Parts: sequence; C-alpha cells; structure tokens
Amino acid sequence: MQNTREKTIKNLLICGAGNGMHTVIPVVLGRLDYRLRIYTPFEEEASRLKSQFETKGGIRLNGILSGEPCAPDFVTTDPSKAARDADMVLMVLPAFAHGSVMRDLAPHLKNDVIVGAMPARSGLEYQICSILEDSGLTGFTVFGLQTLPWACRIQEFGASVEVLGVKEAVGLASIPREQSSFLAPFFTELLDLPIFPMNNMLELSLANVGQIIHPGIMYGLFRNYSGKPFSDSSIPLFYNGVTEEIANVLEALSDEIMKLKKMLQSLLDESVSFDHVLPVKKWLLDSYADKIENDSTLSSAFKTNRAYCGLKAPVRKLENNAYIPDFQSRYLTEDVPTGLVVTAGLARLVNVKTPVIDQVVSEVSRWMGKDYLSEGTLGGENIEETRVPQNFGIHNYFELRAFISR
Repeated sequence: MQNTREKTIKNLLICGAGNGMHTVIPVVLGRLDYRLRIYTPFEEEASRLKSQFETKGGIRLNGILSGEPCAPDFVTTDPSKAARDADMVLMVLPAFAHGSVMRDLAPHLKNDVIVGAMPARSGLEYQICSILEDSGLTGFTVFGLQTLPWACRIQEFGASVEVLGVKEAVGLASIPREQSSFLAPFFTELLDLPIFPMNNMLELSLANVGQIIHPGIMYGLFRNYSGKPFSDSSIPLFYNGVTEEIANVLEALSDEIMKLKKMLQSLLDESVSFDHVLPVKKWLLDSYADKIENDSTLSSAFKTNRAYCGLKAPVRKLENNAYIPDFQSRYLTEDVPTGLVVTAGLARLVNVKTPVIDQVVSEVSRWMGKDYLSEGTLGGENIEETRVPQNFGIHNYFELRAFISR
C-alpha cells in the first residue's frame, strides 16, 4: 500500500476530556496548524471545556513542557458533527470507552478514515475493526500507540496540564500493517517525540505494559488490605511504592507474557515478529533511561524514577478526609478487561498456561465486582465485556494468523 494519506490528514478528531486530551491539544496546536476538534459524549464535560476555552483561551502546558494556551476549533457532543469529514480519529480516553465512542461515531465516518487510540491497550484491533465493518465502512486503517507518551495530570480542567515526564519513544502498530510505516513518522511530527513502527497489532497487544504494571501493583499493594481507611498522608505511593515483593509479581506476569510470545513466534508466520515485546524491566529502562537513578533492580528502578515521583495509589475519598482504595480506577477497569484478560485469551488459543496472570485477574476482578475467569476458563459472566479475541470469532491460532495478516 502506498503511503498516500499524509496529504489528506487535515481534520483531526480527538475523543476524550482527560489528562491525555489536555496534553495532546497544546502539544499539537502549539507547533502545527491542524483543524482539530474534540468529541465527548458527556454534556457537562463539553460545557465546561467550552466555557474554559472562552475565558482562558485554551489549555496551557506546564511542567517539563511549556507553551501558550491552545484551543481546538470546537467541542461537541454530537457524533455526526464530530465525525464530519474527519480524516483521523484519535481516541485519548479509557479503553473501556473505545467501543461505545466508536459505535457513536462509526455511522458518520467516511470509508477511508484512520481510527486509533492512545494508548491502545490490548485487543483494540478486534473491537474497532468489528464496529467499523458492521457500519459498512471499507478502506479504513486501525492503529494504536503502545502507551500514552507523557506522565501528565490536569491542573485546571480545560485550562492547564502538568507534564511530569516524557517517554523516550513509543511504539505504534496498525491494520493494514503497512500503514505503520507512514503513521509512525506522522505521529513523530505530531507529538514531537520518537514514535516507531511496530510489526503488527498482536505485538502491540502483548507489548501493553500497562497490563503488567497497573493490575500488578494494585494486586501487590492491596491483596492484604485490612479495610482500614488511609489518611491523606498515608495513601501508598504507587510506582515509587513498588517493593521487592511487588516487583516479583510484576516480573512473574512479564515472564508469562514472554512465554506466550515465544509460543506465538514458533507457530505463526515468520513475517509476524514480536521484537518489541520486552520484559517489564527492559521496557521501563528503555522508556525512562535518563530519569531513573538506580536501575539495579526492578523495585529500585520504579522507586527512583523521577517521572513517577510522588504519584499515589488511586483512592476514593470518604468523610473526615479518609480514603479507601479505588478498585474502579483505570488501573483495573482498563488494564484487566483490555489487558491481562486479553492476554489470557490469547494464551488459551495456543495452550500456554498463565497461572500468575489468572491469579491476579481472579483477585482484582473480584475487587472490581466482575467475573472474567471461571475454573480456569474464559467462562466468567462478564467475559463478554472484554476484548478477548474469542469474543470476535477467533478461536484458534489459524484464525488469529489470518486476522493479524490483514
């Protein structure tokens, strides 16, 4: 396929209203001239954004990035208006919202649209291809970025965002596979940091480090939680709170994914590469090379990563300034059903055992009030809510190979 789409990408649609969207807007518009719009299905969010843009002039970058306030062309809750003439749709929102947002937009998109997510998390390709095809669209491209490029936090909604860290490089994959060779340099320019092409979307799913880090740390921090509320000062640090015991859990999860990678590589076509599926420690050191003071162990690398400094575990506030763990945070609601559970589904396609993944999934899903695994099978009552390939008609590695070779 020829890379002819570069000249056609003029109208960008950004979906979301969180930390990532607040960073994308000024990063792009502070340097480049694009027609950029925002879609959120929530009227309250849209109204607040519109009001803030009118009074504050846009979103300002603070922290290690800076710039003047920037605002998009418009914000809307109307999917038909949002999707009209959009050349590219970039979803910068939780993975659990990808499906509903794309179902809203798909009837209004043009055939050759480019649709992707940042971050993709796992199984994006099955879900989005299915939705677009069900809407009768053809000639589309689906892509995903491995992670959000920044550690960032909203300071004032619709007005300012603080960038705490920037990754050294981020991977991107697509269907058709050939389009990643165009999209990677496009996003390198768009986001002003190195974006490299990955080999295929299956590699992107397996290289989803969020599925290791977020549920793994939550599991380690709270599996022995007594139920006693925290004070503000006693809320556990998240990344900087990774003990050797928690690091052992993360490495065990990573080891099972590496075992799955090895099996898939042996079964699938030689052209299907998994070079970018890395052990968790190597990924961390590659991503934050100049920000980690002590890389002797995985625990020390997390504890001394300046990009993670001071970030606390997700909590819910109770009365009297007391806090309890938030088991409905994105660290679980995103990285389990569109992360570890997808990996568990892939492993079952090729008969790879994943006892640690299964244990973590079973425990944290119970905290979430969900049921994904039943006696070692994908038979939990909530499995249909996930992006396991089995939900999209893929039941063996022959069907998996046919899909990823598109």
